[in-house]
This record gives sequence, structure tokens and C-alpha cells, in this order.
Amino acid sequence: MERLEALDEARALLDQMQGLSGAATQRRYTDCLRAVGHEPFCSCLRDQSPFLASFENYVEVVTHTKDELGYDELEPDLQGMVDGLVDARETCVARSF
Repeated sequence: MERLEALDEARALLDQMQGLSGAATQRRYTDCLRAVGHEPFCSCLRDQSPFLASFENYVEVVTHTKDELGYDELEPDLQGMVDGLVDARETCVARSF
């Protein structure tokens, strides 16, 4: 019985996380549309960006050099987000324009 309860709790947590992910992804997409206004690019950016990166994170990363971002001093997970956003930009520009 305890195992079933734990499984139900895990499923509920997973559902909650998927909801948060969907909300973050949708917000990134709508913020991009407001700023850029190019649906193919914004759709690509929505799909290619790291999980919880916001559009604001994207703008910050692509408008600064790694030195300006203090890349070498960032934690590895933040370095991964920076790298992922740079990769997403390159992919989406190539696909959309």
C-alpha cells in the first residue's frame, strides 16, 4: 500500500513538473513573439532552448560574450544553459531565416 501511495505521489510531482515546464516553454515562446515577431524562429527557440531558460536569459546570453557573462566562473549547469542557448540561436537562425 505504501508503494502505491509513493507511486501516486511521484506521478503527481511529475505532472506538476510537466505543467511548470509547459508554462515556461509557452512564456518563452510568447515573449519571443512579442520581441521578435517571427513565428518560425520563436517556435524553434521554444523547442531548442534549455528546459527552464527564459527569453530574458536568451537575450542576456546572445547579447554578451562569454567573458562578459563570467562564463568561466559559472557553475557547470549554468555553463550548460549558456551553451544550450547559444546552440539554440545558431540552429534557429539557420532554420528560420
